[in-house]
Amino acid sequence: MSAASERMVSTPEIYKRAAGYSVGSERVDGNDVVAVKEAVSKARSYIIKNHRPYLIEADTYRQCGHSRSDRMVYRPAEEASAIKDPLLVLRERLICMGCDLGGVEAEARKTIDDALGKALSLKDDILGFDELSSYVATPVPCVESKGTVHAGTFRDALREALSEILESDGSVYLIGEDIGKYGGCFGVTGDLWMRYPGRLLETPVSEETFTGMAVGAAASGLRPIVEIMYGDFSTLVSDPVINHAAKLRFMSAGNLHCPMILRAPMGGGTGHGAQHSQSLESLFLGIPGLTIVAPSDPYSAKALLKGAALSQDPVLFLEHKLLYPELGDIGDDGTYMALGRCRVEGDGDGLLVIGYSHAFALAKKVLGPLSERITFIDLCTIQPLDTETLRREIKRVPRALIVQDPPLGGSVADTVRTVLGDNCSVRIVSGRAMPVPVSRKLEEYVLLSPSSILEEALNLIP
Repeated sequence: MSAASERMVSTPEIYKRAAGYSVGSERVDGNDVVAVKEAVSKARSYIIKNHRPYLIEADTYRQCGHSRSDRMVYRPAEEASAIKDPLLVLRERLICMGCDLGGVEAEARKTIDDALGKALSLKDDILGFDELSSYVATPVPCVESKGTVHAGTFRDALREALSEILESDGSVYLIGEDIGKYGGCFGVTGDLWMRYPGRLLETPVSEETFTGMAVGAAASGLRPIVEIMYGDFSTLVSDPVINHAAKLRFMSAGNLHCPMILRAPMGGGTGHGAQHSQSLESLFLGIPGLTIVAPSDPYSAKALLKGAALSQDPVLFLEHKLLYPELGDIGDDGTYMALGRCRVEGDGDGLLVIGYSHAFALAKKVLGPLSERITFIDLCTIQPLDTETLRREIKRVPRALIVQDPPLGGSVADTVRTVLGDNCSVRIVSGRAMPVPVSRKLEEYVLLSPSSILEEALNLIP
């Protein structure tokens, strides 16, 4: 806003940087309307012919402050006075060419005055809260379908879902790093690059860039599925996801949608250290318009991913890395699970065990011998929560153990505890509030502990 370009940019000729990306470019006088029009026409022809981008550096001047509070104290007064308004320069040129602008200017002024008058007449006309709320997210399709099942791993389930989504919808593209011949960082995409040529787009190591590209593609009618190599790198994609994808429908009053899925391998237990082992879902909670899904087994992995592909809004799809080799039932191509709903297993009246993803799967294993006394609730979708099911079950069984992998502060467990209310006994078991160490022994100390799950469950069951 206030810093001079010569102090902020390493070269005075920005357009020359495009050569490093094999992109055509040129510099133009941005204050010359005719020169800009000619440059843009040339660039447009180049883009249409070559299917490649083109960079125009338009050297212009901001004649007013950046905002109403900007007093432009950083500019000498004589600098601004030396610059002529490009529209006034064009006007003088047209008059010198013999053009009669009287009618054109009168028509333009009338158009502006009419628009201003309409805006002023409607300035106190605002949306009602019900209509405003309707623009936050598209109603989730309530598609629930079960069919035959077969055995396979969590990884197999995801690959099957991706294949079926690609097969059924030509607007779907997979985008990410190493998703081609390498098969994806965790082997999920496998041989899909051979089966769907041109539909898997491998990218440079630039998460914010290719996620931003996916947001634009989704807004333009495609259905991209983005793979982030490690969920830890979701910090890099937070701007396009939070500030654009999640708000696009709301800011356009429902005229634009962003039907994209962002797949993110989360969690520790693999010895990859503090920057490759985090469970960062808490960072994305409380973002209206963003759905967050976290399956716990092969069946829900495929069924929920198929359900996410039906959404018109962005879905953050979390895959815990320890689940990839886990075996279980996988539904056929007609199997779907609706987003925004819990999955209730069992009807024990001694304890509710509530969780999602790896933590839920771990709790089921640890508490298997006590399963007759327990009702297990797999959240499946952690935003928005299925509050109706949670409140119904806590009335029936007023004791709950909530399990999760990330630390407690500002987490899913915190939110669930609030939903359950004060008229019940609730305990939470989660990971410790510290970075995940590389040492496997220390990593075990930080991550969710099976022994703590069992201990708290025994303390709660009457």
